[in-house]
Amino acid sequence: GGLVLTIAPGQTLEAGIAFTDQTVLLLTNHGEVPLSLWAGGDTPTPPQNPYTLAAGAEAEVAIADLGPAGSRYLYIMNANPDLAGAIEIIDVTVVVE
Repeated sequence: GGLVLTIAPGQTLEAGIAFTDQTVLLLTNHGEVPLSLWAGGDTPTPPQNPYTLAAGAEAEVAIADLGPAGSRYLYIMNANPDLAGAIEIIDVTVVVE
């Protein structure tokens, strides 16, 4: 069981999860629209090429691949003006002792 978020049409949502630069996330797009994701600071300004998760897709993504080191927030953007998006986020970080 992960965190399931609904993103309204045209909305950029801050996921509200804590993570480190080593965090790995399992992302599942349960909606009908692609979603863009990136990690960043206090301002939800998307990078030029945010990570895109296609509708119905599942992917394992490292936080380090979503934004600069030391990023504090995970942002999810639904650019579709008509349909809400839905994403499930599971922390699958493997801690090597």
